[in-house]
Amino acid sequence: MIIKLLQDIANEVQLPVKSRRAGTKWKNLEAVVLSLGTVKSGMYQKIEQGIEMPLVKQSGSLIYQQLFNGKVIVLIQYPFIENYGEPRPPKTIAIYRPEELKSLT
Repeated sequence: MIIKLLQDIANEVQLPVKSRRAGTKWKNLEAVVLSLGTVKSGMYQKIEQGIEMPLVKQSGSLIYQQLFNGKVIVLIQYPFIENYGEPRPPKTIAIYRPEELKSLT
């Protein structure tokens, strides 16, 4: 339900996103990730003379993750460049009971 709703919203505003279900080894603790994708950052790491490795930018994500108590936490993962500093911790937007999410559709 969440994947369909997010994909419909993204299509409506023509936002190029990728949605996926992120599983874990635990049942009912899965997550839904709506990602803005991965791109070249424009920065390069010098490996050797004449060899450069591009640094990759993660453009950010919206994450819906089920908690141990059945509630769903909504997080924003900020954009970051891999191998360049530490990414910011995700920001919590809200925590919902399952019936609150059903009322959104």
